[in-house]
Amino acid sequence: MLHCFLGDDVAVDDSSVEAKVGVRLDPTQSVTLQNRGEPAEFLLLQGKPIGAPVYQLGPFVMNSPEELQTAVQDYQRTQFGGWPWDRSDPVHARTDGRFALHADGTVEHRDRQSV
Repeated sequence: MLHCFLGDDVAVDDSSVEAKVGVRLDPTQSVTLQNRGEPAEFLLLQGKPIGAPVYQLGPFVMNSPEELQTAVQDYQRTQFGGWPWDRSDPVHARTDGRFALHADGTVEHRDRQSV
């Protein structure tokens, strides 16, 4: 699968591809990518069918309903490594508005300058 996640005028062979669209490629055939507009970015994924059933619930994906139930129970019990806070529902004050805390410690508020 070739996923175009950024671009406004991209073609795979002779077919136009919009941003946020995936294209299934035949791995035995070569293809031509054309970027005819703004810069484009792609994600190329490869995989083979695993020949097993797949069960999904939220972010959990397993091969049987029993495995799925065990995964959910494990998460509820351990939070997959623990939760370092004394409450299970840490939240920020509503007055904080929308913000992002970057790895370098910079806090970016929506509609405000970084601090």
